[in-house]
Amino acid sequence: MQINTLDVILCSYNAQNTIEQCIVSILSQTFSSFKLYIFDDCSTDDTVKIIKNIKDKRLLLVSADKNVGTYSGKNFLLRNFCSASFIALHDADDYSTNMRFEKQIQYLNEHDSAACVGSAIREFWDPEGSPNRHLPHTISNAIIENNSRINVYNKLLTNANLKELALYLQHDEYYKEYIRFKIAMNGSVMFRHDILKVLGGWDASTRIAADSDLFIRMLANHEIHNLDDVLYNRRFHKESLTASESYGIDSYARMMYNKSRYATVEYCLDKINITCNMSYPKFKYEIISCAE
Repeated sequence: MQINTLDVILCSYNAQNTIEQCIVSILSQTFSSFKLYIFDDCSTDDTVKIIKNIKDKRLLLVSADKNVGTYSGKNFLLRNFCSASFIALHDADDYSTNMRFEKQIQYLNEHDSAACVGSAIREFWDPEGSPNRHLPHTISNAIIENNSRINVYNKLLTNANLKELALYLQHDEYYKEYIRFKIAMNGSVMFRHDILKVLGGWDASTRIAADSDLFIRMLANHEIHNLDDVLYNRRFHKESLTASESYGIDSYARMMYNKSRYATVEYCLDKINITCNMSYPKFKYEIISCAE
């Protein structure tokens, strides 16, 4: 049976420079029958104003009165709004090609073993006026052209891949390899809702690296697939979380959280499900319909 119901989760925070391009790319998909749920994490710039000006009946904005973090925002939307069989993610800095959803839905319908599917990525950045920490930390053999390059992720990941991750986390000298290991680019993925729900969504006790934690927990008993098609454009810039000195790729906080995943990897190697509970803190919010 072909499944064609889709909800899209987009979390934003101070994304006024990129949010319109991001949303337009979602609303312009060739597969057009979906709901787009945006969680704005108490932006202090014009992000909410820009979103409100985009009129489309498929778009619903939840505006929080305090900053709770992207994983709490995702859990909030997943628990309270999402009902479709497939759940797609998107990051506010990025934009998708117009056939992304169509190709991912088709793939999931044709590959029952895939719990989620990502895609190859075009990474791009502005080289002017920014420190080097905003440049891609990911590994790619592609040639850089016009400050961009292609990054292709592993076509198939299974429980067996967790052995490699366990090695990287167990020995400090291999930690850099854990950071560079390619599972999937979180903004590019589409999940099966039932599996995402059983796993309990994201670890909201942290504001960093919980996407990798979810992928690890998923690999306990499921497969993760990636398409070779370039369906997603990932922007690297100095204001991003991954470029942050406090929480970025090379930060102490991220290293400590990642290293604490070793026990999770070990349990998942034994095919033990480690679940969260779609948690988020209490906060006030406004629900804004963007229908015309």
